[in-house]
Amino acid sequence: MDYKAEFESECKVQDKDGKKTVQMLVPVYFQGHTFAVDFSRPGTTREEGGPYRVEFVLSSDFLIYRSDIKEIDLDQGHSNLEFGESMAKVKLISLHYLDTGSGQKKDAPLTFRTDGLHIQRFIVQMPENGLDMALRVSGKMVNQILDAQSFQKQVPLQIRQIEIFHEPSGELLRRYATVPYTANKDLDVHDFEFATRIPKSLKPILRIYREAINSSNPHYRFLCLYRMHEGLQKIQTRNNEEVVAKGNQPKRTRLRVPDNELTKKYFQSLVGKKFNAFLDYVRTKYRINIAHLNFDDFDRMLLDPSEVENVHRIDCTNAVLEQMMRQSVINELSFMQEHGLQ
Repeated sequence: MDYKAEFESECKVQDKDGKKTVQMLVPVYFQGHTFAVDFSRPGTTREEGGPYRVEFVLSSDFLIYRSDIKEIDLDQGHSNLEFGESMAKVKLISLHYLDTGSGQKKDAPLTFRTDGLHIQRFIVQMPENGLDMALRVSGKMVNQILDAQSFQKQVPLQIRQIEIFHEPSGELLRRYATVPYTANKDLDVHDFEFATRIPKSLKPILRIYREAINSSNPHYRFLCLYRMHEGLQKIQTRNNEEVVAKGNQPKRTRLRVPDNELTKKYFQSLVGKKFNAFLDYVRTKYRINIAHLNFDDFDRMLLDPSEVENVHRIDCTNAVLEQMMRQSVINELSFMQEHGLQ
């Protein structure tokens, strides 16, 4: 598939149920992945510099199990946190951080948005001139708070999306959001027949594939997809032994890293190389550090899932890995059918 790294689209702001919304056509292969959406208005020039207002929209995957989900405005956010008695009259929390460049101590006021009961958003005012820096610093502070409160209160606290505004003008500049699955697929009679043809050894691989697709967490999705590779390696070894025992020579179609916009941007040195080269790369760069919680020389978590840059890079890896692992399974199924393996 000709995956792209980004796309442009025009749409109109509409008023729906008292809320301003926009709808845009998104490529199907963007579904299930997290992207940064930059906004601009035709014929206008965006104001440069800050300060910025960074809004962290809260949520939880467990919302899908609630019977009253229709009463919850997911776009505005939701959490299992309410204001305690000591917080009832607090208007803001003062967060402080050190500008590593100037050595200056800066103040970043934290406020909240609620639905009258539950805390929906953490909102941080960032006195920075660079949008990326404002996001990076505010993200670290807010995630540290959410980590502590999730541990302290024993409730899930996820960030559903991040919205960044130019504070002086109130203009929305960027949103980090996960694109949902919206394309429907036909279920046909032959789909059931296909399910009966899956060899016993490949059934766990398909189970892990579904686990990966069901996950909205890029880091966990990556681990599932890599587990598919690890499991498939064992199956291929056993299949090779059976084929050789029958006096045949095992030959498979060699997968190569596709040449498309996405791979050219993020994996340029691997384009056209064997799939195993890609797997070796992601094992060293991602799999080991994620699975074993490795740290750098400053005791910072490598590939911290709270940092947007890491999430986006892992998600781009997933886009390639998902496509190629699925093709690997299809090829192995064909190989097993060709040699009469079960």
